[in-house]
Amino acid sequence: MDIVIFADDLTGANDTGIAFSSAGAVTTLLFSPDKPLYFPECFACAIDVNSRGCQEDEARLLTLEAAESVRMLNPHLVYKKIDSALRGTIGAECTAILEVFKPDLCVIAPAFPAMGRTTINGIQLINGIPVHETEMGKDPLSPVTKSRIIELLSTDYLSSRVMELGRDVITDLARFNKVINQLNSAESQILICDAESDEDLDRIVANVEKLDRKVIWVGSAGLAQALARKIKIPSGSEAKQAGANGWKTEFNTGRSDVLVASGSQTAVNARQLERLSSVAKLVWTEFSAQDLLVKSLSFAENMFHSDIGLAAISIRKTDQPGRFLQEAARQRNIGLREMNRLLLSKFGRLIRIAIDENEQLGLLVMVGGETSRHICEELGVSVLRLNTELLPGVIAGTIPEMNNLSFVSKSGAFGSDDTLLQILNKWRGETIEF
Repeated sequence: MDIVIFADDLTGANDTGIAFSSAGAVTTLLFSPDKPLYFPECFACAIDVNSRGCQEDEARLLTLEAAESVRMLNPHLVYKKIDSALRGTIGAECTAILEVFKPDLCVIAPAFPAMGRTTINGIQLINGIPVHETEMGKDPLSPVTKSRIIELLSTDYLSSRVMELGRDVITDLARFNKVINQLNSAESQILICDAESDEDLDRIVANVEKLDRKVIWVGSAGLAQALARKIKIPSGSEAKQAGANGWKTEFNTGRSDVLVASGSQTAVNARQLERLSSVAKLVWTEFSAQDLLVKSLSFAENMFHSDIGLAAISIRKTDQPGRFLQEAARQRNIGLREMNRLLLSKFGRLIRIAIDENEQLGLLVMVGGETSRHICEELGVSVLRLNTELLPGVIAGTIPEMNNLSFVSKSGAFGSDDTLLQILNKWRGETIEF
């Protein structure tokens, strides 16, 4: 195993792992790092640590355990995936990775220009707006309260080691090298890098690779793609991927039905579902989080109509998605994260019933990182094989433990209004006008 990726949720592991898959590497996603039998055939392995929404101490412990489990495999490249909108416990998780792998240098560049996420003067932006001022600041489980990256690294271990690099330094190799030469080599140093384009990310990678330093990379899918553009997969080796069509397998022959399972409550996802419903023939069942907890699951047994073959199950978006969870958690005397787990576990069981009752299902579309994780847990799935990126941030692959059933996974916050329609077009090999 040459490359290991640590992500805090499933969609993050997917959209980072797929960067290396697209470069030709066999890439596997694991829900637990204690699956060594899958490692030998993999050039790249993405581990979903499942720490999104955790308190800092728990997130650090989960990341430590995952990092320790693969340290002895001596991966050539270690990548800590962080959210391009800065959700999650970034400081605690970076601390854990640095403690285990002890690099000379840690390069942090969370920009993902293809999705409108850029870093300017150390501040993370979505379409030019500081991330904490967008809907990410209202995330019920992991609200983003700060947009300046250095403020998320204010732990005793990290705070004295951080330096911010603007584009003026990134784009000038002489200035970049001068900064590097001034670093204290006795301890890990951390560089926070501005980036407004893929070309900026490419420059960061090129500049750092010229150094004789042990490096930990920290970023979103954007930086992973820049690294993948520089990696050479051995010709003719088992690391070579099957190709962009590998997500469609023999198992799919005669199985054309599609199920969209969405637990995301973002405005982007709501628009995508509405758009799909307005154009395609669709059986769409949508309900509130409150209804999901009390509703019988039996209706999922008849989700598909034989003459349609396209169904969607989703949790309805509300203006204040955290309010119900907070009240429900208070009534049950449990934490907010545990309440969300109960909700999404119920959603996962619902999806499992819908799948079990449909012998023609060929494609499962999962929207939302935690949603996807709970669906896979309910299905007994522990491994995903990543094949191709259908669209920016939209990952397709197969599920080995389900006879290589095809799947697509995406974040609820990614994509245009037409994204679900575009996925359907690519699956069916036809064009629905929209």
